[in-house]
Amino acid sequence: MRIVSKNVTTTGLKGFENIGRSPKKVGLTKDGTLKAGNTWKGRLVSMLEPFGLFKEYCEKTKLEMVEENRLAAWTLWSSLVKKYGIDNAREALSTTNPSMHGMDGIKVRQGLLGRATVGNSGTLTCGEISSLMNKTKNVSRMREQQIQQLHHHVPMSEHEALLYEPEHPHTAELSNAIQNHQRVIDFVGNKANLQFLLTEMNEDSARLKRSRIEYITVRLLNEVGSAKREGVFSRNQIVRMAERALYESLQHNASWCRMQVIKMEASKRMDKPSKFVLDFAVLKDSVTANANATLNPEYVQDVGRELGIPVRKLRARMIATKVRRQVERRVTNERIALNTDDFKKMTMEALRS
Repeated sequence: MRIVSKNVTTTGLKGFENIGRSPKKVGLTKDGTLKAGNTWKGRLVSMLEPFGLFKEYCEKTKLEMVEENRLAAWTLWSSLVKKYGIDNAREALSTTNPSMHGMDGIKVRQGLLGRATVGNSGTLTCGEISSLMNKTKNVSRMREQQIQQLHHHVPMSEHEALLYEPEHPHTAELSNAIQNHQRVIDFVGNKANLQFLLTEMNEDSARLKRSRIEYITVRLLNEVGSAKREGVFSRNQIVRMAERALYESLQHNASWCRMQVIKMEASKRMDKPSKFVLDFAVLKDSVTANANATLNPEYVQDVGRELGIPVRKLRARMIATKVRRQVERRVTNERIALNTDDFKKMTMEALRS
């Protein structure tokens, strides 16, 4: 047995990086000591067990070794997720060598392996750790390159880019549910994004039919709406979700896609209102009430005076009505928390037109 590292935690991959590629099993103690190889206790058990001696001691020691091995696996997993993100770590885990069983418990928790297919979970080894770390690093690098290529070939619209600026006044006022919903709408709504992913899959662009786009849209909205995680989804995560949905749709014909959309929409109507629906109702009511209270003929005339444009009361009334409708449309379509500054800009544009 050799001590690989001390003070191993989930805050980084320190310790695991020096594990090597040997087939020796690993263990992580509760105080953060990462070990590789058989311990003296393990050797003692292997000597006593064949003779049936000290059965209780042997069972207790074996359980300790199993727990230390599991702790090493979960600590490694948490560290990979923290450094590379859950999607990259999960993709790497799903493509590990089937003969490696040291991470089977985590695969089950991630839905990558059925419990029925897991017998006695294997023991995590140095080689498995090294392999998974390299694979996750490579997946992360590959996905980063893909995102850069996507940005290059299909630049984000101004509205979509705005949603990825959390400090922007508009974005800061939106709830996480609304931001996630709108990020999906903006990404899938730009057909060029899906065409790029289709090209990446070496598929004919003619296969991107309306039924597939609708399936991808509804599926992604369901996924972000039902997600248990807090916070907003990154663009990388949305790209990955779209890629999976697109791949699934390509395995079936247009009729299948339409049927899935019908099923998902029916299920949504039967469920209780989502966080997005509730948040958006509050947002729309708040902005609309503010617009109705602010945008009156006198306000339009005041803005006209600032611009040096005289405005008769009848025209002011028409412009106020027009801008209030524009506000309602923008809130409905863009899920943006418009404020009095926005009302003024829109009023100025209406006066100048």
